[in-house]
Amino acid sequence: LLLLLLLLLLLQRATKIEVQYQDLDGTAQQMQLRDFVARVFQHEYDHLQGVLYHDRMKSAELEKVRPGLVALEEAFMAAHPGVTIQRVPPPAAAKAKGFGSLARR
Repeated sequence: LLLLLLLLLLLQRATKIEVQYQDLDGTAQQMQLRDFVARVFQHEYDHLQGVLYHDRMKSAELEKVRPGLVALEEAFMAAHPGVTIQRVPPPAAAKAKGFGSLARR
């Protein structure tokens, strides 16, 4: 829980956004979102675009939380035998985005 709270504080997001979309009838709509709702929308939109939370973190901030993320991965692997994790090297060693990806054997 502490790691999740820390992650929330590390990523800057706009507090006010304007979104355009089509409703179920195909009619163009527009809406302004503020504060928490704007933050959640941006987070979920990132997922639709294939961007994960840690992809938006500054390298220095990601390195601060990397040990906690590794611990989460280790706990996940222990609870799910047969799952392997392909770890992304620290930024100094590679410029790949993301922290790790899962692959089932």
